[in-house]
Amino acid sequence: MHIKRLPLDTLITGIGRLFKYDDNPWFINLWGESEDSKAKYNTSFSHMHLLAKRRIINSTQNEHRKSGFHLKFRCPLPAEWLSFAQSKSQFHFFGFDALATFSNEAQTVKQVHIELPQLELARAFFFQNAYLTRSALELNVLAEDFDIQNRTDHYLINVLPPCEGSLALSHFNKPGFRRFLAYLLLNKNIRASYESIAQQCQAFSSINNTARTWNFSFIPPNLTDVNIEAHGYYDRLTNTFKIDEIISFSGLSTHIDKPVYFHHDKFSKASKNSGNTSTIPPKPNHAEPKLNDEEEAMPSNKPTIVDGPTTLLDFDDPFETGKVADKTGSKNAVIVDDAQEYIDELIGDVNADEPGIGGSVKAGDFEGAKDQSDDAHLYLDRFSAFMQMLYKLEEKYGIQYSLTLKTLPEVAGFTKHLKADNNPRCIAEVHFLHQGQHFILLEVDTSDNANRLSTQLLTIKDMNCWEENYEKLRKFVVQKTLNWPHSFIQKIATQQVRFNHPRIDDGQKVAIEDLEGWANRIYMGLTK
Repeated sequence: MHIKRLPLDTLITGIGRLFKYDDNPWFINLWGESEDSKAKYNTSFSHMHLLAKRRIINSTQNEHRKSGFHLKFRCPLPAEWLSFAQSKSQFHFFGFDALATFSNEAQTVKQVHIELPQLELARAFFFQNAYLTRSALELNVLAEDFDIQNRTDHYLINVLPPCEGSLALSHFNKPGFRRFLAYLLLNKNIRASYESIAQQCQAFSSINNTARTWNFSFIPPNLTDVNIEAHGYYDRLTNTFKIDEIISFSGLSTHIDKPVYFHHDKFSKASKNSGNTSTIPPKPNHAEPKLNDEEEAMPSNKPTIVDGPTTLLDFDDPFETGKVADKTGSKNAVIVDDAQEYIDELIGDVNADEPGIGGSVKAGDFEGAKDQSDDAHLYLDRFSAFMQMLYKLEEKYGIQYSLTLKTLPEVAGFTKHLKADNNPRCIAEVHFLHQGQHFILLEVDTSDNANRLSTQLLTIKDMNCWEENYEKLRKFVVQKTLNWPHSFIQKIATQQVRFNHPRIDDGQKVAIEDLEGWANRIYMGLTK
């Protein structure tokens, strides 16, 4: 992460108030230390995702932050959150007591007083890309950019024309972004908290000559019983943990009980045999872009992604999202190539502010959050034919089994962890115990015709190592562009048997004789 205004290896030691002149974008004051100086700086507020205390900007050592205390705490009820400001700076904090566990005392849970900067909570939770950062300061922007329709079995969210110039459509290729945006739009508590930012900016900012300034504040979302992991400073004398940077939220509840589909006129229907791009061109070593807030960005639906630390999100009740190609809201598959188009030359400067027609540098943006929710169960219907075969196996031969679904992992440089509709691709893991032997059956979802991948029946050498090896195997499947890593399988299995699929139509239907033949072949593999 490189910000052009700041010296190399700048350690952020403080974050100040926001300011702007006339119709120009908002900026924010910083204090930083580098090898040569201690100074006050400023940069575009659109960069806020990168700005946390004790982070290192323009690092020459690939070091993103200075070490500090690390703890995990559970948020109390909203009534226990107190808002206060430091007397000299008027920086706004939330203060509350919480049950916490320090990373070096994993078994010790104790009551600790938490001081949480309001701006840091908003940064980690809301400011995941430049659009969500900028829009937080504008009144009614969500209502102007999105039309929400509550259908019987799903929500349909139309992306309206005013949004297109501010939010690159390529963001909708990311399941994690779609889920968080839907959560923000549909959860009344979360939306009210986000919209309170612009309301308080409007109410409490002040104008002095040509400059408008504001000490950031907002109404926090209700995070009762949500676990937060954070870096910071622990004062043993006062038993106070002062947060510098939040790194994860877990135990989040969406209260959204049906799928959410996004529509835009530029989303296009996928052809039956098409699939998403299998690999992303490698990023040249010299291609790290520099954020330049002095030159306007050109409009782009594929902004250059600026690398930076991500906030981890984990929802207890994740819901399915997708993109649809028409306003009926039907589940038509959609293709928009999500591969980042790196070019083999110095990318140079990018700007993360609102693009303009007269822009002279590339548009830049961030991918500030990573959704770690366990959501494989949402895609169980993709395995209905496979499950019918398992029912036949149990019905005809009395074979007992246990089935688990997992999503294929994201691997840098590859895209087959997603299906053609940009939703996660899953793998089914079935365990059998038959005649004293432990077997594992593996099936990858290729219902988008991305590849023809056989069903694998494995006899594992060491079940104690299976979880670790299974994680590696899933990564290899993505890296091999949806092919089984046979050489790796031979290392971990004493026996490997492959079974071709019968013909399965788009509705996961298969002829009864083909289904029985599939089950028979699996049974013969178990009894060899």
